[in-house]
Amino acid sequence: MRRWHVMADLCRKHGLRRGVELGVREGRFTKHLLLHVPDSHMTGVDSWCALPARDEPGAETYERWPMARFRAEALSLASLFPSRCRMLEMTTDEAALVVPDASVDFVFVDADHTEEAVARDIAAWTPKVRPGGLIAGHDIRWPTVRRAVAASGPFEEAGHDQVWLRWIK
Repeated sequence: MRRWHVMADLCRKHGLRRGVELGVREGRFTKHLLLHVPDSHMTGVDSWCALPARDEPGAETYERWPMARFRAEALSLASLFPSRCRMLEMTTDEAALVVPDASVDFVFVDADHTEEAVARDIAAWTPKVRPGGLIAGHDIRWPTVRRAVAASGPFEEAGHDQVWLRWIK
């Protein structure tokens, strides 16, 4: 079971319809939710840029990734669902400034995996989730991700594809 299956199940079970994906790549996660969660609306956030080399655990540069192709695929996906999907080509920090607080049902964190970046995404995006919603993410087995998630508060593991989650009160 992949992370998008886990989230689609949670969305259907708990009525989560407005979501944000941080770290879109080519958009498989967003596409799955748009196709399998009725009336879902997704915002994808990705800069589709290589990152500078950093001497930190969890730091990837994405230099070898075909970012132009990933960007094109994600934008093409958004064009198939013009009233239900938008892609924000910017950093997760920049996007947090344009998404209103308490305006989404869930945020899925899967962008920069450095401890600092994950902590920053959780801090910036938790207020964007309405009470009763969910902040979740991928790669909880990465030490950098686990430390950042654990430092931000209690969480649970979904049991599939390294998904972590926290319900917002």
